[in-house]
Amino acid sequence: MTDLIRSLASLLFAAALIGAEPAPAVDGAAAALEDLRAANVARAGLAREWQEWQAESERTYALLDTVQSQVSRLRADAANAREATATLAQEVATAGASRRRLDALDEVFSAQARAIDAALARAKSASAPGAVSVPSGEGEPRAAFAAAIRALEAAERSASTSAVEIAEGMLDGQRRAVTLLRVAGLGWWSEIDGPRSGVATPAGADAPPTLEVVSDPAFAQAIRHAIATTQGSRPPELFVLPLRASAISLDAPASGPSAPVAPGAKKDALPASDSASDPVVGPALVGPSGDRR
Repeated sequence: MTDLIRSLASLLFAAALIGAEPAPAVDGAAAALEDLRAANVARAGLAREWQEWQAESERTYALLDTVQSQVSRLRADAANAREATATLAQEVATAGASRRRLDALDEVFSAQARAIDAALARAKSASAPGAVSVPSGEGEPRAAFAAAIRALEAAERSASTSAVEIAEGMLDGQRRAVTLLRVAGLGWWSEIDGPRSGVATPAGADAPPTLEVVSDPAFAQAIRHAIATTQGSRPPELFVLPLRASAISLDAPASGPSAPVAPGAKKDALPASDSASDPVVGPALVGPSGDRR
């Protein structure tokens, strides 16, 4: 009985052992599977992180390249800016020097214009009305200088030209065609078909001259002879012609400045002037074709 019990107990114990062994085997496989799954998940996460890190690294390198390119461009722009600044500074300095030279040149122009205007004013005071014009002297220095030069050239041309022509003038408020003798800005006239002669006074650039009849017969004859001599029909001769229609007689002394009033006037033969403000008569040596002698 005892043996039977022992045998039964052994069998039960063996059965218990046999029944208990499969359970641990099943638990180990599941754990291994779980470990494998976890390892796979970890590897997949690590791969994703690696890919993300690599992509971020590429973006960072690309951004770094862009920044370096911009830095290089900015450095080049800065160098160009420094060069442009130096060039501009040099141009400013050059412009300043040029401006100073122009200012100095303008001062020279102004001084020369004033000197020419003063000389023309002196010449005008000693000449008959209309013989010399004086510019206003206003405006920019170069413009004032150009105006002074033009006035000087006009005075020189006026002083060196003489001619006899048929021209119209205003006589007693009417236009009359007369024979006109022009010398150095002065003028004398004689009727084409009449005995009257006189002084022609310029009235403007486009206006006909004003004709005044001389009251002295000797003056009228001298004017006609001067015109004939200038035309070449008389030999050269020294004439005393009036500068105003109301001039004194030929036998009376001159009371005003002498002026060349016909071609060939000799300045050293002119009488002295007592009054620059009231020109009356002046001698002139008249030759054929308006030659000045």
